[in-house]
Parts: sequence; structure tokens; C-alpha cells
Amino acid sequence: MSKDKIVVKIQNDFLNQLRKEKIEVSLYLANGIRLIDVITGFDQYVIVLGSGSLKQLVFKNNMGTIVPKNFLFTPNMSGGNESLSITDQDEMLRKFMDDGKILSVYLISGIKLDGMIVGFDTYVIFLSSNNVTQMIYKHSITTIRRRLALHQR
Repeated sequence: MSKDKIVVKIQNDFLNQLRKEKIEVSLYLANGIRLIDVITGFDQYVIVLGSGSLKQLVFKNNMGTIVPKNFLFTPNMSGGNESLSITDQDEMLRKFMDDGKILSVYLISGIKLDGMIVGFDTYVIFLSSNNVTQMIYKHSITTIRRRLALHQR
């Protein structure tokens, strides 16, 4: 399986499950604006939100994160990932994921998200917290670090 197909498959699995189950999502744009609706379609570049005549076409390059309401997703990280070239980023994300510890993810918009990384690909990270898994586009992330203990803050 090629690298591009693996990347698309992980995101498609997440988005398709949300679409099929008609799960309401909060879609945060990179500038912090929140859109709330159901996903009715998507392709490589856009996500379609809404139903009936009230539909919105949202371009992925402007998205920060997608937070489903009451939805836990476990991405399949197999399927040939091991044969891909490993970058420092991949190595660090894999360590964070394998540690199973709570991380802080800081977005360009200034928002801080806490949770455990449960999967990633070239373009997104899946962060799980409070029985909800959200998909965060890497282009909206400034920093990822282990959460500081209370006495270290």
C-alpha cells in the first residue's frame, strides 16, 4: 500500500464513520471559529457539513480540529506504515503514543488541547480524551509536549 493511500485511509475511516453514524461534530477552523453540524460528505480537499439545503463546503487547509460528540475512534496504525520512511516527527509521535501519557497540544489559534495520541499520519493527529477522539490537522499545531505536573507549572 502506498504512503498516500495509508494517509487517506486513516482520515477516511474517521470521517466516514462520523458521516455514516450522523454524529454531530464541532469543526474548529484554524482561526478558532467553531462550526457545529454533521458531516454529509468529504473528499481529499473539503468536508461538507449540514443537511438539506443548508450545506457548507469547508476546505481542509483551513481546519484546525474536528471534535465529535461522544465518539471514540481507534485508528488502525497498521497496513504498511512500518515500511515507510520514518521521520523524526514520526518517531517522536510514536513515542508519545506508546507512552500513553496525557499531552498538551497547542494550536495556532491559541487553544490548548489535552489528551493521549492514539494515532497519526502525515497530515493529522488523533487525540483522545474523556471518551472522545478528535482529529487535529498538523498545520494547525504549534507545539506538542508532555503535560506538566501541577508542581512544575
